[in-house]
Amino acid sequence: MSHWPMAFSESLRRVRRFVRAAVARAAVGNRRLDERGVTTAEYALLLALVVVVLISSLTTLGATLQDKIQDIIDSLTGVGP
Repeated sequence: MSHWPMAFSESLRRVRRFVRAAVARAAVGNRRLDERGVTTAEYALLLALVVVVLISSLTTLGATLQDKIQDIIDSLTGVGP
């Protein structure tokens, strides 16, 4: 009977260590999840910036190309019969 309280207190210490370790693992896991979420958000913002730049560039390039093609058409029709 004298060993029972000691065995119980040792079991209680083990449970406390297990709970502390589980809480620490959960905290690290949540931090990793938060970092992945931040990285995803950064990639989404970068992608949005690339899309805006592409749209702006293609709009400007499209207008320039349209002018050049129209010049070619005008010069070809002027050469006609």
